[in-house]
Amino acid sequence: MLQISEFARRAGVSVRTLRYYDEIGLLHPDRVDEQNGYRLYREAAVERVHAIRFYQAAGVPLERIPALLAAPEADRQCMLAERRAALIRQRERLDRLIRLLSPVSGEAMAFVREAVAADMRTGARQVVLLPGDELPGELCPRGAFRWEGPPEALPAGMAAAGMSPSAKTTYLWRGDAAGGEADAILTALAGFAGDGSSLLMLCAEGCEEPAMAQRLAVHGFLLYDALPGGQALLAVLKRQM
Repeated sequence: MLQISEFARRAGVSVRTLRYYDEIGLLHPDRVDEQNGYRLYREAAVERVHAIRFYQAAGVPLERIPALLAAPEADRQCMLAERRAALIRQRERLDRLIRLLSPVSGEAMAFVREAVAADMRTGARQVVLLPGDELPGELCPRGAFRWEGPPEALPAGMAAAGMSPSAKTTYLWRGDAAGGEADAILTALAGFAGDGSSLLMLCAEGCEEPAMAQRLAVHGFLLYDALPGGQALLAVLKRQM
């Protein structure tokens, strides 16, 4: 049996933490010496401390840990899977907030403005702002149609606004070009956008041009132009004949 100080050292926690675990019923000493009041622990209890610390690090409230430790392995794995999903959602929210707080370079701003102007000169008459990270206001042309719904519902939304989904259109989007949201948008646009429509992507993270060109090609898009470092890119929908 180990006295509390030695047990705390082996478990990698403080004596104060062990006293608190005892107080809230999370980990009691295996025995308390009747003569001197020393708390004594079996060395095997070190594993329980490590399990407690693991669940704490995963964000499980302390009051839920005793029931969790007593639960069957399948129940513990189910809880961990739920906790993992919650942490992924939290990370995605934080990633989006970080992107929103990241300034858009002057080079990327100029790239987008010039690309939109070039589209207007070559026949595009519609500009659609796609759902994603917020675009800087100066990049949103006057009269642009802002779509807040899911990508697959965009054709109906454009039609309701008096626009033709099949017409040559400029689409603007800001977000993680390597993520699943970008794939959903590419899939949707490939299904209804008119030949020659442009997709301007303001990339939250830099992307490698060769990899991005391949990814766009899968959906029928040609990588027309891109900034060095993948800050922004211009893709044109080219339907296969």
